Amino acid sequence: MKIARYLTWMLFFNFCSACFSAEDQAPYSVQVQEQLADLKSRYESSLQACLQRLKTDPGDLPARLALADLYRFAGSCDEALAEYVKVIALQPDNVQALTGKGDCYLKLGYYSYRAIQTFERVRELVEARKMDGFDHAQLYYKLGRAYEAAEDEKKASEYFQRTLGIDATNAEARAALGRSYYGQ
Repeated sequence: MKIARYLTWMLFFNFCSACFSAEDQAPYSVQVQEQLADLKSRYESSLQACLQRLKTDPGDLPARLALADLYRFAGSCDEALAEYVKVIALQPDNVQALTGKGDCYLKLGYYSYRAIQTFERVRELVEARKMDGFDHAQLYYKLGRAYEAAEDEKKASEYFQRTLGIDATNAEARAALGRSYYGQ
């Protein structure tokens, strides 16, 4: 559970570091910088914990998944992909690893067809297993983004519409659907 908490903090850290520079002179900047330093420290300690755990037990799949997620959230998609591939080699139907792998392909930008294959596989698994609690709207949005990157506007629109059918408030899907309608 500690690692999951660190992953959440890491997402926040990435967002905050993009919003605030070290030179920010706002009155609260010292407090924000201290919080960011704390988040970075937590990230580094969780990264070290995963690496240490994998050093003693290379087959520890939860630690390998956590490491891959940490790398992905930190923007190190090449390293994350390497870890996801190791997990998928042992568990080919691991939805978390497949989803992370697809996310990395999208972030890298030049693997749209691989992202499509990966997310389509996740969709098949989720539908076959009838996974309650799985975020179908997010999966459909990611599929739409992958098809958009592959310049398949028809499929992209289909998945953005599916996203909005589940979550009508999804602003990203609305914007993407608008782009596809206006050809931008």
